[in-house]
Amino acid sequence: MLATEAETAISQLLISEQEYLTYQVATNMKHLYKQYNRNQNYNTTLDLKKRRNIKPNQEKLNNNDALISKSDKGNSIVIIY
Repeated sequence: MLATEAETAISQLLISEQEYLTYQVATNMKHLYKQYNRNQNYNTTLDLKKRRNIKPNQEKLNNNDALISKSDKGNSIVIIY
């Protein structure tokens, strides 16, 4: 979507300016794409770490017939057996 809008805008400029701006847009889009992929990889790694930390705790709760709940008052959690 972004590429088509940029191309439409560039096509309305003078021919002498089009090549330079096409290069600039392409460079910026490559930078955005790399940044997006970096963030995706970071989030995936973070999710894997969270799952590894949560799984043993879930097993302990299930083995003891317990669950975690938010308390009615205050900003805390409680373990209910």
